[in-house]
Amino acid sequence: MPKPPEWAKLKLRVSLIALLNGGEHRETNLQPLCRSAHKEKTREDVRTKAKIARVRAKHLNLHRPKQIMAGSKASIPSLRW
Repeated sequence: MPKPPEWAKLKLRVSLIALLNGGEHRETNLQPLCRSAHKEKTREDVRTKAKIARVRAKHLNLHRPKQIMAGSKASIPSLRW
């Protein structure tokens, strides 16, 4: 049995701009990719989304305050008279 041609491996259709990054659910936003390229593109899309979320949280001041370790200088209330 002959091996299938290289283009036959292009089974996955992924978004040019990921839906989670604001891409549209349209045919014009799709491209065929092989599995290895799909994994790489998905990894990059998730990395981009995580960075956007970090920057947004920083700008909106949505970070958790640092926890103060018991017994540290910061945990001792200063006495200012």
